[in-house]
Amino acid sequence: MTTTTSILTAAQQIVYTRSRILSTLCNKSAETFGHLEPKDILSISLDDTEVICKVDDGNIILYRRDVLLNFWEHRTRTPSYFDYKVWRQVERLRGQKGIAVGAIDYSSYPNKIAVDRNGVRKIYFVNEIDRTCTCDAWAQLNEHRIELDKEFKRFNLCCFEATCKHVRWAEANTNLQTLRCIKSATQDEYNPRLCVYSFDHRRGLLLYRVTWDGVKTGGQWFPVDGWKEKAVYGKGGIPTGECWDTLLSALNQEEPFKLCPYSQSVAALMQSSRAKV
Repeated sequence: MTTTTSILTAAQQIVYTRSRILSTLCNKSAETFGHLEPKDILSISLDDTEVICKVDDGNIILYRRDVLLNFWEHRTRTPSYFDYKVWRQVERLRGQKGIAVGAIDYSSYPNKIAVDRNGVRKIYFVNEIDRTCTCDAWAQLNEHRIELDKEFKRFNLCCFEATCKHVRWAEANTNLQTLRCIKSATQDEYNPRLCVYSFDHRRGLLLYRVTWDGVKTGGQWFPVDGWKEKAVYGKGGIPTGECWDTLLSALNQEEPFKLCPYSQSVAALMQSSRAKV
């Protein structure tokens, strides 16, 4: 028996949305389905293993399993390292625990916590032990976790858990900072191998330069003609993961680099080394 959009369960309505369906279709064939817009899907129904989408000239049918995979990939994506930061001094409401993960507003200096279109600060409290978050997205999945888990298991997918991008970012950041501390602790002497990095938020680029000479006079910085650039976001503003990969790669070298965020003081050190550029 086919279930129409109006009587999909609350959990199914979270997964089988027009945006997830269109994303799934475009992943299969952007040339064929790239022209579709959400409003072009007139209704959504489920029939056994398939999703049936009614459009003006007929039906588009795709597998529920494929939409579930797309949904999970979307909900478990890790934002860019530069999208958020841990804000140490923030006001908490009673009962709020965990680390304060907040989006960054790069339009002012110093940077501040970003706000949404209603002026509400984009800051969330993540408990890394329990893997919980105070954001609405996490609360939505947690509310329907039992039914969503059944939906995932029905199609032999991974066990479902409530999660969100803030939990994912916090975990990735903790892993990065832990590795950073471990590498620093294992070095008894000054480390001349430096990786200086910054984020160009206007262009969405990670910029970095490295040296094996530290701030030694006549030391060489690479690349010699400027900064190496890597795109932080891909198509549709989806994070590429390049920022995490680059920083982790610097730390995972046989002789790890020291990560140095670019600042006025770091710029002065780079100039004092009389680097060739």
